[in-house]
Amino acid sequence: MTKHDEQTIGINVGLKPGADRSEIKHCLESLGAKEIRDPSPENPDLFRVRLPVSADRTAFIERARKLNGVRYVEEDAFSFTS
Repeated sequence: MTKHDEQTIGINVGLKPGADRSEIKHCLESLGAKEIRDPSPENPDLFRVRLPVSADRTAFIERARKLNGVRYVEEDAFSFTS
């Protein structure tokens, strides 16, 4: 099963102004994120993260909230993929 075949859920990670995006992205990867979309021009302070359904999303969210530069972390209820 490839990364794209695996079922995932979406997590939104809001960033504080001036946050070190590359450091946060690296930390999210180390916490188990399978895909991280860079902020868009419409949402410059938002990472959209894909997390495997099998992952402990509660632990991921709790740990991600503690990262320096993160304003909020929440599950995107409309982003389940199969």
